[in-house]
Amino acid sequence: MNQNVTIIKPKVLIKILEDYFPDQNISGTFMMPPSYIGSLTLLESAMLLAFVKLIRPKKVFEFGTFMGHTSVFFAKNIAEDAKVHTLDVPQNYAVNDGSKTKASEVDSLLRDQSVTLKAKCITNENKEVKRKINPILCNSLEFETDKLQNSVDLVFIDGGHETHIISSDTIKATEMITEKGVIVWHDYKSDVFTDVTEYVDKFSQSHKVFHIAHTNIAFMWKSQEELLLKTHRSFS
Repeated sequence: MNQNVTIIKPKVLIKILEDYFPDQNISGTFMMPPSYIGSLTLLESAMLLAFVKLIRPKKVFEFGTFMGHTSVFFAKNIAEDAKVHTLDVPQNYAVNDGSKTKASEVDSLLRDQSVTLKAKCITNENKEVKRKINPILCNSLEFETDKLQNSVDLVFIDGGHETHIISSDTIKATEMITEKGVIVWHDYKSDVFTDVTEYVDKFSQSHKVFHIAHTNIAFMWKSQEELLLKTHRSFS
């Protein structure tokens, strides 16, 4: 267990949300979790919804479009004038660093599925949802953040799962994130994508990172660290 990463119960975020909206029934738009490898669970979707409700992001950035399930989820739950920028490699883009790990093999499979099914969750949506989604076809290692620096309120990192890609995506996330914003990593504590856990654990040596129990979500939310720790302690 990494002592630098604080493990919080899901109800920590839920309690903060309830306190923020004391006179409201909190709701959102959910989708059936897909069967694809590494997809969000309902609990993970609920945690992302909590971030969306609390931050009310004007811009969301997603590393790793895949089928577009998470892109659509964000688009359905953000404001009408907000935008989801979602990045994935172009079709027929060759990504092969020679790795033979289980994670690299699964990533290769996912890329093949992505090319075959072409972000079908976005394709299947209505025009009102689609207009809030901006697909970016680019290798994230080559992506330039200059037009989005200090302007994104929620960054979701779920693209390539090799260390050098996770590191690059995280560095770019820190360039884009606003002062109030949150950076979320998916596949933390995954049995397959172990590089994510190793990288985030190392990152936590110099940054405060939280892990939501019973999920594969880790996150950094600088502006709310004290509130998160206070609420966490109240449930300990």
